[in-house]
Amino acid sequence: MMSFHGLPKAFLDWGDPYHCQCHKTARLLADALELPPERWTLTFQSRLGKAEWLQPYTDKTLEAWGRDGPK
Repeated sequence: MMSFHGLPKAFLDWGDPYHCQCHKTARLLADALELPPERWTLTFQSRLGKAEWLQPYTDKTLEAWGRDGPK
């Protein structure tokens, strides 16, 4: 799991490049570590308030892994 600090989704909608930069960083790191796509995932942590934040959420992903096991 590569977990990045979250931001409100509205930032992405307004054109902020952070979301894309996180995905690129994760992909480049996975490439450098020779991890196939099925061996890693990207998540976002830190949510505050009622607004939707960047997803998938780290805590929800960990809950799912604890319940179902990582794929």
